[in-house]
Amino acid sequence: MRHDLRKLVATTGEKLGLSSAVLRRILNHTAPKTDVLHRHYVSLGIEDVGQALVKIQAALLSLLTDARQTA
Repeated sequence: MRHDLRKLVATTGEKLGLSSAVLRRILNHTAPKTDVLHRHYVSLGIEDVGQALVKIQAALLSLLTDARQTA
């Protein structure tokens, strides 16, 4: 169940055009070993991804509202 939620957040973020670096930070994933820039130099904190989380939340809320209206 938790994996499904993480997948939903990642898919929603991707559809919203969020960067892979931001999505990795939200999901607490590390960059691939071949991605030296993000693995060693780029460090994103919660303040960097907060706006992305708000966008994902709004999109999921919209999906839920749409689902309730069609049910």
